[in-house]
Amino acid sequence: MSAAAAAPLAGSSLTGAIGDSAEWYIPRNSSELTTNGKYPNAIDGFLQTFTVPDPKTGRRRTPRAGEIFKNPALAMTLSKVAGGGCEEFYNGSIAQAYVDYAKDSGLRLTAEDFAQHHGEWVTPYNATYRDEYMVTEIPPNPQGIAALQMLNIL
Repeated sequence: MSAAAAAPLAGSSLTGAIGDSAEWYIPRNSSELTTNGKYPNAIDGFLQTFTVPDPKTGRRRTPRAGEIFKNPALAMTLSKVAGGGCEEFYNGSIAQAYVDYAKDSGLRLTAEDFAQHHGEWVTPYNATYRDEYMVTEIPPNPQGIAALQMLNIL
């Protein structure tokens, strides 16, 4: 994503209303689901980003339908990409944040992995849903192709 393309996104990620489906989508805080408890702090960043503190219990919970949800961490990340582009993402503080998280989560990502990565432009796959909506998926993701095929079945 170019810095110019990311710039308008940075401010819009600060606040948003939650729809009906958000409450069930966010998993509970349990590293048992993903790492058999080996990395108990792996989900902490996720919870800080995508859950809210409950004013009654103080525990983190999923946002409720209609509730205002703020995501300043995402806004900051998009602002950094808008200002520094690919260099910031692959070689700057964003890459370092991923590397630090990887250490806590058992992922095998290094700063060298980010520095050596080079994105490429690909032609997206498109499908029209109900003769009204153009849906686009990026290859080679097989789930994207499956989603487009399922939409054509509906």
